[in-house]
Amino acid sequence: MTRRSSGLKARELLMKHMTPEQLVAFQRGDRYILCKGSWTGLEYHVPHGGGFVRSPALRTDWCVHQSILSIPSEDAALAKKLMIETNEFRFVNTANSLNAVSHTLLFKYGLLRYRSAAGVLVLAGLIAGGVLYAF
Repeated sequence: MTRRSSGLKARELLMKHMTPEQLVAFQRGDRYILCKGSWTGLEYHVPHGGGFVRSPALRTDWCVHQSILSIPSEDAALAKKLMIETNEFRFVNTANSLNAVSHTLLFKYGLLRYRSAAGVLVLAGLIAGGVLYAF
C-alpha cells in the first residue's frame, strides 16, 4: 500500500468514527475535531492534521503521540479522539501537559484519583514541574 492510499484509507476511517456534527465541521475545513471527554464532558480540540490536543476548560494543551511515527496523521487523530471519548481519565494521566495544569482544576473535574486529608494531591501519575507523567 502506498503512503497516499494509506492516508486516504485513514481519512475514510476517521470520518466513519465522527458524529454528524464532527463530520460537518471536518468537511467545512475546521482544523480540529471537537470531542467531549467521557469522564467530565469537557471539550477537547483534536487536530486531524497532527499537533497538540487543546483543552480550553483545563487551560492546557496535551502532547501524546503514537510510538510508530510513520502512520497517517488521521490515524493518530482517531486514536486520540477515541481515547478521550471512551477513557478521558486515562488520556489525561498518559498525555504530557504543555502548560502548568492547575491541580485544583484537575481535582474539580475528577481527573485526580484522590486527595489526602492533608490536602496533598495524589495522582495516577507523577506531577513534576507542571507536567503530568503517567507510569
